[in-house]
Amino acid sequence: MFSNFSIPKTPLESVLTRVEQAGQAFYERRKEIMRTRQLGLTKLYNLFNNPACHDEDIIEMHYLHAAMDESVLACYGWQDIGLLHDLLSQ
Repeated sequence: MFSNFSIPKTPLESVLTRVEQAGQAFYERRKEIMRTRQLGLTKLYNLFNNPACHDEDIIEMHYLHAAMDESVLACYGWQDIGLLHDLLSQ
């Protein structure tokens, strides 16, 4: 059995806008990287999850992913939680 997070009760409109913008920015950049590199999702995420990959576009994707995670935490009022995005510190 999986325990999922419940849907936030009443996040502020500004917080929802931030989530939408962060998600859209990540999606658009990911799509552009896939097009430019001629990669599918699996090969792209193999690069994304490879700690030895320091390509500028993949690093940018990590920052966009972290922004998306932080915006979702804000929906729950959990801005005080520090996420461990290990690849960003390398």
